[in-house]
Amino acid sequence: MSNILQKLITLHKLEVETEELQKIPFQSYTIIIEHILKECSKNVREFESIKQLILNLIASLISIRIEKIVKKIKNGQSIDPNILLEEERKIINPLIKIMEWKVELKIEELCIISFKKPFPIIKLPNKSFGPFNKFDIITLPKDDVKELIQKDIVEIV
Repeated sequence: MSNILQKLITLHKLEVETEELQKIPFQSYTIIIEHILKECSKNVREFESIKQLILNLIASLISIRIEKIVKKIKNGQSIDPNILLEEERKIINPLIKIMEWKVELKIEELCIISFKKPFPIIKLPNKSFGPFNKFDIITLPKDDVKELIQKDIVEIV
């Protein structure tokens, strides 16, 4: 039993003492627990005496690693997927998707215009405006105003 406990203490110590995530020689926390329980079944009395220590070490290891992972994601740093345990991948995949999602904003230059004469509805790709009376004032994207200016229907205010 002391062998598995020693491994767990060493893993925990490495995570605490370094800023980088450490490679853990297991695929998941579940496998770590199964390995510990298998070892413990050989010596139940010893397990009972160190059960709380094992629980605290594993809980702390999980907490430290998740904190490191989240910090890396928030800072836009890449994470080597080979050092993540199965449960960690499931937890962080949604965070990675959020961080990788990019929105392209199209910032349009707007113009304030005044109508020189009555005008029917203006149809743009996403909206329709009007009808308009003489001296009505609206704001439109600059590209949509050019033709109205050329036809002497509006003027820029």
